[in-house]
Amino acid sequence: MKIYIENDPLFYPEIKYIFSIFCANKGIQYGLVDSKSDADFIISDHEYSDIRISREFYQKLQEGKFDFKHHFTTECHIRDSSGFIDYLSSAFYILGCIQEINNKSEDEFGRFKYSDSFQNKFGNVKDNIVQTIFDELFNLNDKLNVNQQPKYKSRIFLSHDIDTIYGSILQDSLFNIKKLRPDLVLKVMLFNLFSNPAWLNIDRIMKIESEYNFYSTFFWLVNRGKVSDILSNSDYDINNKQVRFHINKIHQSKWENGLHKSATNDTFSTEIKKLDIDIKGNRYHYLKFKPHTDFQKIDEAGLLFDSSLGFADESGFRNGYGQPYHPYNMEERRPYKFVECPLNIMDTTFFNYKKASASEFVDFVISFCEKNNFNNTISVLFHNNYISDYKFKTYGEAFKRILSYFYDSGLKCITQTEIINQFKNEYSNKIDE
Repeated sequence: MKIYIENDPLFYPEIKYIFSIFCANKGIQYGLVDSKSDADFIISDHEYSDIRISREFYQKLQEGKFDFKHHFTTECHIRDSSGFIDYLSSAFYILGCIQEINNKSEDEFGRFKYSDSFQNKFGNVKDNIVQTIFDELFNLNDKLNVNQQPKYKSRIFLSHDIDTIYGSILQDSLFNIKKLRPDLVLKVMLFNLFSNPAWLNIDRIMKIESEYNFYSTFFWLVNRGKVSDILSNSDYDINNKQVRFHINKIHQSKWENGLHKSATNDTFSTEIKKLDIDIKGNRYHYLKFKPHTDFQKIDEAGLLFDSSLGFADESGFRNGYGQPYHPYNMEERRPYKFVECPLNIMDTTFFNYKKASASEFVDFVISFCEKNNFNNTISVLFHNNYISDYKFKTYGEAFKRILSYFYDSGLKCITQTEIINQFKNEYSNKIDE
């Protein structure tokens, strides 16, 4: 299909970008042409267009109106003053996390607050909104929907942030004291003193996952100790002999390592050098980052993958989309080179923020996956300390139940390397022109 996009500097790069993602999503093969007369399909801000663009929306962006209240009133659609829906720009706004640009409302960790998001206002954080918009656009246009949409079973990107390995000594001991089990307190102490630290349980995690034919990614902190009254990095030395043994073991297996960018001002290059292994991807510690400034740092560091884009206190879609993608650089008006695999589900969201039982956690994971059973990459984070025997025992059992559900439902794993290769191939020939 020959596509003409109006060469208007107000919106051309953005429409070219989001249209390429739409076409990859729908399996549409296309080429761009420079003349309307040569085109099978026209995208512009004129009424005669096959897909019409709202100039008003991009004018508002130029004026610095990024907050969703400038764009969404009763629904998550961009409309101009005449009332028509601009589907591509609606998807662009949501996918690009534009509501977060220059947002001054932050939580105590300096993160964008879910409570201030359009997802909270409209109650749709668990909805794959961009997919719904793509489906609406596809179904409304006869020239587009002659194409056969690809359909595949969703995949699971499973990961583990390694924040603590020594925490068992205090946390499990206190747990057993409260349970009036001094015998187990002694057992915890002896195990941590004369064996590996109890939460340096990489072998255990890999063994459990291998039983379900799953492979995951372990994200490691290279800086340790307290940063402030509320921020801490790891409780381990990245060069500790036992830690290095496990990092190297992962490196030589089908599992993968990644950087867990610490809550310090160290550059990526400094932290990558400290980690001192070949890595492809990152996740920010505490999910403490701002997409429109920190994505630039990931790109400049030459990393190929990130999985930080999620709300800490709520599960679902922070960017409203269920597939990995190349984020958009609003300042330079181009896509970044790295692939973002947004984080959908995290154990601490349920244990710390929602105070939910392990059974409630499992029920959510199953219902979320059932709702997004096809054409998604669902990112699930389990911290290593949750896969343990005392304080977090019920969540460790939940981990096995969730893996069993994945296996029985045909939801297979996908690694960061596989995501990089697949989505680079899907998008690069279009968005990097």
